[in-house]
Amino acid sequence: MASSTDSLFFKKEDSNLTVEKLREMNYLAKETSKGFILVGLFHDLRQRQLNYYSEWEFKEDYKELVKLLSDNLKENAPPIMRLNSSTFGGCFDDEPSLKVYNSEGEKVKVFYDNIFTPDKENMIQSYFNELYKTDEHYYDYVGFFRDDSEIITEEQKQMIKDMDDEKERKEREAWEKTIDLSDTEEVLRRYIFAKKKTDRSAIGNPAYGLSKEQVEQVENDVRFIEAIYGEEDD
Repeated sequence: MASSTDSLFFKKEDSNLTVEKLREMNYLAKETSKGFILVGLFHDLRQRQLNYYSEWEFKEDYKELVKLLSDNLKENAPPIMRLNSSTFGGCFDDEPSLKVYNSEGEKVKVFYDNIFTPDKENMIQSYFNELYKTDEHYYDYVGFFRDDSEIITEEQKQMIKDMDDEKERKEREAWEKTIDLSDTEEVLRRYIFAKKKTDRSAIGNPAYGLSKEQVEQVENDVRFIEAIYGEEDD
């Protein structure tokens, strides 16, 4: 099973911030068993807040988060860092990278661990040995989670579900104003037309010959009509 880690981190004792404070500010955060705090952007929340979450907005959010973490480091604490590491099929890691940031949230150093060339110096490990005065492997020393889904809380998951449910409710109410549900013929005609269009869909072109607004209309027709008249669960 594939897994991934992509998080900023610092020792709990080195910062004025806590997991609770970071979560209150709508970030993902969790303390590891080794006393480090892992932090990440709450992507799902931002995507819903902005509707469209651009790469530029992501980079600005990340820089703002790094600056927040850096501003709250105690004197002489190691800089804020970010580890990216992933596996394919739960076996071999891709080349992990460690990014080091300055107090302005700007990346200043990058270290790599090329596990496929054991004779090459492990740059991440060497940096950790020097910085934390330890011989323990950096992954175990920090206690990184193997999957980012371990950082999000049940409360944060529920927040997203509530937002999705509210969006669905509003879309359903707006759609119902466009159709007379008591007119069976109209409902059937709308459904057949919408189904034909969506069945001919292609990547990047969900319904041939329709405007963006019409695409949204036919997709809603299929979704909501099927929800109303679809088969009931056994």
